Amino acid sequence: MKFHLKIKKYKIIGLATSLFCMQSLYAQHAILGWDRSTDPTISSYNIYRAIHKDSSFLLLATVNHPVNTYMDEKMQWDVHYYYVATSVDKFGLESGFSNKIDTTLQSPVPVELYSFYAQVDNSKNIVLNWSTAAESNNYGFQVQRLCDGAPGQFETIGFVKGNGTATDSQNYRFVDKNVPAGTYFYRLKQIDFDGSYKFSDTIKITLVLPAEVHLFQNYPNPFNRSTEIAYNLPMNGHVVLNIYDEMGHEIICLVDQFQIKGKYTVTWNATDVLGKEVSSGQYYYKITTDSFSAWRKMMLVK
Repeated sequence: MKFHLKIKKYKIIGLATSLFCMQSLYAQHAILGWDRSTDPTISSYNIYRAIHKDSSFLLLATVNHPVNTYMDEKMQWDVHYYYVATSVDKFGLESGFSNKIDTTLQSPVPVELYSFYAQVDNSKNIVLNWSTAAESNNYGFQVQRLCDGAPGQFETIGFVKGNGTATDSQNYRFVDKNVPAGTYFYRLKQIDFDGSYKFSDTIKITLVLPAEVHLFQNYPNPFNRSTEIAYNLPMNGHVVLNIYDEMGHEIICLVDQFQIKGKYTVTWNATDVLGKEVSSGQYYYKITTDSFSAWRKMMLVK
């Protein structure tokens, strides 16, 4: 009796190799990629996923060759995922698993404010400074102010653009200019891109102006079309601010009224009392109150 031994040939399927993961920071998906198999009979790739290190892998998706990427959008925040891939040929034969990779989607970090304070600069402006430890989806900050003793609620006085999403510290600054003496409360309204918002804690600062009237040098100086003249009043009173030419003739009166204590800024557009433009040259501006007067020079250049 003769026996014939038949040996069945088994085809070795080319692996999908070098599986890797690309993840956008705080995006609720992960993009998987791999090197294409060099086997000419490969028709597709299977992606498997597990949510525990030792649990069985379950088929997640099938991707047709030659595509070698897949976006997993069925993920949850802060869950650890494991992935492998296989190659499948046109006969339906499947390779073994590729290398195993893992990833975790970090849940979005809220805007974490870790400092917020106010100070007075040399020009008697109130300067607000704040810093964040991390940010996510941060459109920006509304700056809101309430004057002590004033009726009503906080008013919005400015906006500072945020830095979107950031994992490192971000610093911000806002200058509240020409604020009269008094006590003020400030807070920030942090706004996300989706419109949601939250308020910071409230901070308080008291602005005390000099005990005497202070007349600042105009700015700019020399000037062309217009210039600003600023002064501080330590107490309430009647104020007169006049402009004179170099011969001492009055050109125009900019202020002639009762004012409460505080800092003021007035603009002169280089015209006389009739609205006619004045010529280039040296001019003087003088402030007079109930108990004080002072003057300074300025230069108009056309």
